[in-house]
Amino acid sequence: MGPRRRLSRRRALLVGGASALAACLLAEGALRFLLFGEGDLAERWGASLRADWNFTHWQSEEAYVLQATFAPKKSGVRHPLFDAELGWTRDGIEPGSRRHEAEARLGDRRPILFYGDSFVRCATEPVDCWEGIVERSALAGDHVLVNFGVDGYGVRQIYLLLNDTIDRFVERDPIVVVGILVDDDLDRSDLPLRHFPKPRFILAEGDLVLRPPEHATAAEYAAANPAGIRSYAWRYLLFGSRVVPRRIALRLTGDAARVERTKALNRRLVEEIRRELVARGLEHFFVLFHGTMAMHEVGPYGWQEPFLYEVFEELGAPFVSSKRALLEDADRHGRVPFDYFHHEMPGKDHYLPMANEVVFEALLRGLRGELEAYDYLPGAPPHPRERL
Repeated sequence: MGPRRRLSRRRALLVGGASALAACLLAEGALRFLLFGEGDLAERWGASLRADWNFTHWQSEEAYVLQATFAPKKSGVRHPLFDAELGWTRDGIEPGSRRHEAEARLGDRRPILFYGDSFVRCATEPVDCWEGIVERSALAGDHVLVNFGVDGYGVRQIYLLLNDTIDRFVERDPIVVVGILVDDDLDRSDLPLRHFPKPRFILAEGDLVLRPPEHATAAEYAAANPAGIRSYAWRYLLFGSRVVPRRIALRLTGDAARVERTKALNRRLVEEIRRELVARGLEHFFVLFHGTMAMHEVGPYGWQEPFLYEVFEELGAPFVSSKRALLEDADRHGRVPFDYFHHEMPGKDHYLPMANEVVFEALLRGLRGELEAYDYLPGAPPHPRERL
């Protein structure tokens, strides 16, 4: 090849490379205008793009930062039950003292303290939730269930609320039940923001170091901690285009490091919950709740459920599983997982009242000391999907 041809080829490569770079920069700029631009044109054309799942994993901090960024007016409102230490609480729990309204009707009855997230709180009326079911059961004569479930809590906030309230009940010899939603509660523990700012634990040489929330609203948090996405066009290709397999998209965005960090944190949190309860000599057990995703799985859900079994075995922690009760009921009545959940309520894929009654059997097993083995659901009926 002569000098002129080599020079011509180099120029062609340079021109081609420059054109490709210009096209990428143009695409990136146009996408950022549609995502973050103000005015009718950007908002109208970019409406379908302004969704966190187009750019990141739904359980990541980036997802909630993007949600707040895309909806600044909505995210600029602080939680109506804002709590400077816990992030937020719920109605029925007195701000400051965190006394529960059910404490007034304990009398001489033994409290069952139930801590957890919205699967403990329930998406039903209280009469169809755990406290109402207990009041209709043979337990009612001697027990009262005090429902400390708070929507959106992960293991971190569950631990903080338990640690803050448990000593008020110690003299009554309570039974303590800790509910963990397999689908999401472990991932929530590492998030400093989930619709609203949250307290955060970090591990420093194996010790839990608490950092209370520094902001009152999601908008304030997002402004101070913007999503660290360098190229939205690249992220859209990975997540929004649905072209790249999800496992590869997660690998390319460093999700493995997030999972390992989340595991280490939750291991310490579960260990601390167990240690606090054992130190006080309190009868206790954990309940694994299964939402729509975990219940759909034939076997253990994701990395989360095998991890919890592993940690429970290491700690000798007693636990029961909602999935066993649901599989037994499905086997008796020919039901499928879909039958147990709300679906007409956006964002509320929680148990129906009927499902609460079914899962209550798991709670009763825990109270009777009929606990799960550290193997996965030995002797349980087959999953409905295996019948298909």
